[in-house]
Amino acid sequence: MAVYTIKFMFADATTVSETFDTGSNIHDAKLKIIAAWPAGKDPVAGPEDLKMIHGGKVLDNLKTFEDYKVPQRQQVIMHLQPTPPNIKQEPSATPHGVTPGQPAPIRCCTIL
Repeated sequence: MAVYTIKFMFADATTVSETFDTGSNIHDAKLKIIAAWPAGKDPVAGPEDLKMIHGGKVLDNLKTFEDYKVPQRQQVIMHLQPTPPNIKQEPSATPHGVTPGQPAPIRCCTIL
C-alpha cells in the first residue's frame, strides 16, 4: 500500500505526482520520477543529475522519506531541480580581449 503521495514541482511549475511505499529511499524515488519524466522537459542522465528538495533541504539519495519526517497519507509538495547540462565555452570567447593562455587582468576597487 502506498503511504506517500508526493507532488514534485519544477521551477517552471510543471508537476509530476507519484506514490511511494514505506522504506522507499530517495534514489529509488528519483528513478521512478525519471521513468515518468514530463515530455516537454529536457531529460536527465540519472538520479545523480536530479536534486530533490523538501523543507529547504536537498535530500540525500541514501536516506528514506522517513529519515526526513515526510508526512504520510497526505499530499506533500517537493521541488525538483535537474542539474543543467555542461555548456562548453568557445575558446575564442574570452573576457575583455584577453587572449587564450594569458592570465586575466586583476581588477581592484577601493571604496573610501
